[in-house]
Amino acid sequence: MSYDTSKTRGYLKSFGVSVSLFEEEMLKLIERANNEDPRRVLEEAVKLTENLNKKVLEIVEHVLNIETELMKRLVERAFAGGGALSKADLYE
Repeated sequence: MSYDTSKTRGYLKSFGVSVSLFEEEMLKLIERANNEDPRRVLEEAVKLTENLNKKVLEIVEHVLNIETELMKRLVERAFAGGGALSKADLYE
């Protein structure tokens, strides 16, 4: 069975970098809020948060897709060759 996990590694690496950058930028914005228009700083914070949330959704979608794909492969293997396992066994 051939399965490439490099896409997952890429997503996780990108996500980790995004979270780290988010933290760094938010800390800078917190400091700037003392000296600048807090509304403007808050707008920037909201944009950063929106961008991070998009990354979170990408990761969740990817995880759900790989769960579905791998479970499908496992079920196909379980039913290949007419083994003792039946579909009804999955829903007891």
